[in-house]
Amino acid sequence: MLIIAILPYLYISMYCNPIADDFTYAFKIKNHNFFSVLLNEYLNWNGRYISNIFVILNPIAFDSFLGYKFVPIFLIFLTVYSIYYFIRKLTNEKLTKYETLVFALVLTLLYLYQMPIISEGIYWYTGAVTYQLGNIFLLFYLGILSQFIYEKYIFHNRIIHLIILILSMFLTVGFNEILMIIIVLLSLCIYLVYLLNRIKKRKLVFYLLIASICFGSIVYFAPGNLTREAFFPDNHNLINSFIQSIAQSIRFFFDWISSAPIIFISILYFKLNRTLSENIPLFNKSFYLSPVFSFSLLFFIIFIGAFPAYWSTGILGQHRTINTSYFLFLLIWFINLTVVYNQNLISFEQINKKVQLVFLVIIWCSLVFTKNGYNLFQDIRTGDHKKYNDQMVKRYSIIEESSDTIYFEPIKNRPATLFVLDITDNPKNWQNLGYAIFFNKPEKSIILKSKD
Repeated sequence: MLIIAILPYLYISMYCNPIADDFTYAFKIKNHNFFSVLLNEYLNWNGRYISNIFVILNPIAFDSFLGYKFVPIFLIFLTVYSIYYFIRKLTNEKLTKYETLVFALVLTLLYLYQMPIISEGIYWYTGAVTYQLGNIFLLFYLGILSQFIYEKYIFHNRIIHLIILILSMFLTVGFNEILMIIIVLLSLCIYLVYLLNRIKKRKLVFYLLIASICFGSIVYFAPGNLTREAFFPDNHNLINSFIQSIAQSIRFFFDWISSAPIIFISILYFKLNRTLSENIPLFNKSFYLSPVFSFSLLFFIIFIGAFPAYWSTGILGQHRTINTSYFLFLLIWFINLTVVYNQNLISFEQINKKVQLVFLVIIWCSLVFTKNGYNLFQDIRTGDHKKYNDQMVKRYSIIEESSDTIYFEPIKNRPATLFVLDITDNPKNWQNLGYAIFFNKPEKSIILKSKD
């Protein structure tokens, strides 16, 4: 049933289409040297030294619009597998493979059904490889880190394991600023836990902290960050950034925890946590977290997703960073439940099978027919996904055949799952120019017709 719930997300991928940054980045790699483009991005736009590699290697740069449509499918599969890998290693392989897969599918669906902006998070290539692919790399890093904590080294060799661990950290930090902050703070917290609890291998953990700071500096001190920030004159307002980020943290926190699937899955997790805490020291010790600290992390992880955007641009603008916060929020939510349940702050008696079945039906129906699940169902029911795809394909045909100024009709059918943004009636707008340069029509004006 969980696999059935995911299938529509895979199906609608075949109707996504490139827009905006997709065209401009694809043009760059089609007409310039790969390394020069990568260096130019670092010097003149941002410090994302890893995600920029994927961004400029957009499938449409190699004239594969079909390949573009397969990317979301690949990302969803990778999301399931990365969660599976992380849970498998975090639980020290105490859960069966089947139980781990079920948990991975549940977390994936919780993420897909309630992520703040699924169109930019999964179905828009540039946004997806910058943030969701980064989330996937983060889980692989955390899985390798868990193995290090449990002293279960890759190839049974600590040195090789450390090299792979540091390499995975380097790759993860280079995806975006949010993950950079998360990795540095996580490394600091782990070092403090090792230090305060006198756990052996403190020096190695300290070296990991130093490595995270070094890799984070590559992102933070990139010359391109200043260039990008110059486009937003209302940035670097500390008070406004702080207040707005706090407000967003409260808003999203209550929105996310009030969802029926999270509530009922949290109740069912009580029994699973008891099993994990009885067999795994890390769970038994509640991850060395106090209830107050673990609860505050839920707000903090949302704050981290909002503050850099407000600080750099003065506005939240888009919710791609909040997508990342929600992804991490789900993981921290279950860690927080472990802390709460272990402290006996909340407990649930044995739930009989009939009640469990009712819970499972509610969970499944909520995941499939509410929030993003509802939007997805509506897009497919109304056929908006096909109409949207047909109009976009028609645009490509028009621009390739036209030899004069090109007037596009506005996108009429805007599927909530797929639509990101449209071009404007200003031929000098960067989105309009993106179409022109990608299709080798730089001298032609591309204009959106008035809705009148």
